[in-house]
Formats: sequence, structure tokens, C-alpha cells
Amino acid sequence: MSTDRLHMNLANVGYDAQQLAAAERVNLQNMYAEYLLDPPVAVGGVKEEVETPARMTTEEIAFRKKELALRKQELEIRKLELERLKSKVEKENKRRDQEHEIKTRELDLWAQEMKRQRMKDESLAGLMRHYGEALKHAMPKMRGDPTEYRSYFRTVENLFANFEVPACVQAKLLIPVLTEHSKTLLARLPKESLDDYTKVRDYLLREFRLTPENYRDKFWSATKNRDETFTLFGTRVKTLFQYYLDSRKTSTKEDIIDLMVSDRIKQVLPEACLKHVISMEGLEWYYPDKLTSGARPERTMSSLGKKS
Repeated sequence: MSTDRLHMNLANVGYDAQQLAAAERVNLQNMYAEYLLDPPVAVGGVKEEVETPARMTTEEIAFRKKELALRKQELEIRKLELERLKSKVEKENKRRDQEHEIKTRELDLWAQEMKRQRMKDESLAGLMRHYGEALKHAMPKMRGDPTEYRSYFRTVENLFANFEVPACVQAKLLIPVLTEHSKTLLARLPKESLDDYTKVRDYLLREFRLTPENYRDKFWSATKNRDETFTLFGTRVKTLFQYYLDSRKTSTKEDIIDLMVSDRIKQVLPEACLKHVISMEGLEWYYPDKLTSGARPERTMSSLGKKS
């Protein structure tokens, strides 16, 4: 029987047209089979006769019953398959959710570990290891000649600048390469000063303070070492001379000329007069006019008491 015929027959026995229009063919067949098996009863207890396009035989009714049973069985099977599929999908979704949760937890643990490692690397010990390894073959050891200390510290500071060494580890990297005497002197400094590179450097330079005469004598008496190239020797002599000029606070060409002339005059002064001049100069120095005026025989050494 066609779908249109089912619609018409069911509508004739009182089924709602909208309900029939929305129903699928299988449902229409079930509804019609139920009607045939148990038709409505009219007033007076007599079953209502429904005129069908072609009266169904007993065999056809039996066939329809079997068909209806098969349809129901098929629907049950589909229902079970849908439930199994739904259960499978739910299990799969649950499994994926669990895997996602595990991966998320692993990522969180990894992020925490990376953060902990970064904090460790950024800590003082981590910085010391990092920059200590980087400067292992570049950091020079301090030698025993105090006249080279200013140059030494300048070299160290250039290295710190090139390697971008943080200030918090500079003093700690410096102390291991100092001379034993320098380390002994640092024992007098408080701990907070030992962590400051500038304070350590300035303290050592004060302790090993050289007089201008020391720098001048080192400049005049400098000799080339056996393992030293002439280039390095020239640099070292130039540095000594620069330290001497700095200690005398010369700032112009005229100052340098006057200083050289004064030093030459001192070389020919009587010993007693020279000692007096040196004691009066201190960190300053007498210009040639002052030296020559005070060194005349008719003048006393007390006339050198006033600095120019």
C-alpha cells in the first residue's frame, strides 16, 4: 500500500491530518496495523466498519501483522544500535577529555619546571655559574705589580661590559683572580662592601696608592720583559706615563711641559733642597718658576713653603 493510501485510510478513521503528515511511512504502517488489529467500537458495542479500498483478506492481515512485528523488531535493533553508538561516542569523548586533561596537566608541570629553572638560572648561583664559565678563559689574573692595577681594573671592566655581566656578580667574579695580598686586605671590608665591585676596586687602589714619584720612576725605569712584544711594552710605558700625568692633574699641553721641566730641575737640586721640595709638594707639584726662584743660593728653602 502506498504512503498516500495510508494517509487517506488513517484520515478516514479519525487520525489527525497534521500528525499523519509529520509521520514517517514506518509509523504510518504501524498505526494502520494497530487500527486493523483493534478497530474503534461504535455506540451500542458494534465495531465500526471502515471501508477500505480493497477488503483485506485474513492472509493479508496476518502478513501485515508479521510485517509490523518485523518493523518493531527492526526499530528495537536500531534503537539498541543507537544506544551502543551513543555509549561509544560518550566513552570516546570521555577518553579525549581525560587525555586533554592529562596533557594540560603535563603542560602546566612543564611550564612550572621551566619557570623554576629560569628562576634558578637567574639566581645568584646560576648567574655565577653562567658568567664564570663565560669568562673562564678571558678573565686575567692580577699580577703583583701595583703600578699595573689601574690598567688591570680597566681591562676587567671592559670585559664586564662586553659580556654584560650584572653588577651583583662582578665583585664575586673578581675576588678569585686577585693576588693573595689583595685578598688579605679585603678581609677588612664589611660583607656588604665585598659584594660591590666599585667599593672593592676603590679600596684596593687606596691601599696600594702610589705617589706620583712612584709612577714617574716606574716610567723611567721600565724595561721590556723577555716574553713581551715591543707593542705591549710601548702600551705599558704609555700607561705608566698617563698614570703619572693623571696623578699630577695635568690637563693642558702647557701643564705637561711645565711638569717635565720641573722634574728635570729636581734632578739637579741639592739633596736637602729636593727632600724639602718633595715633602712640601705632597700630591701637588711646583711649577718651574717656583722651583727656580726658591733654589737660588740667596733664597732660603723656607721660601718654597708656599705652593704656586
